Amino acid sequence: MDTGRYLYLLTDTRLFVLRQETLHALIDVFDGGELLVAQTGFGLLEPNRFRWFREDGLLLGTVVSKEPIRRVYHKKAGLVVETRQRRATVQGVRAWWN
Repeated sequence: MDTGRYLYLLTDTRLFVLRQETLHALIDVFDGGELLVAQTGFGLLEPNRFRWFREDGLLLGTVVSKEPIRRVYHKKAGLVVETRQRRATVQGVRAWWN
């Protein structure tokens, strides 16, 4: 994924964050993962964990679940993380989805 400022390359085990063709950050990814890119950052959705980062790869927050995470989205109340049976709203965190 190329955002203009950063290039994100996701493999089975790592996420490479490149800026102007140089490695800016290297993030380990376990059990595969889905990259969610927004204007000011990105999220990594893994089976039982969701992490969100600034666009340069600095970790802003993590949610870990015993059950697989099915969906993550933003509402006015905050970041919503859902499993099959539960829903959690995380308030007061720095946003990456703007």
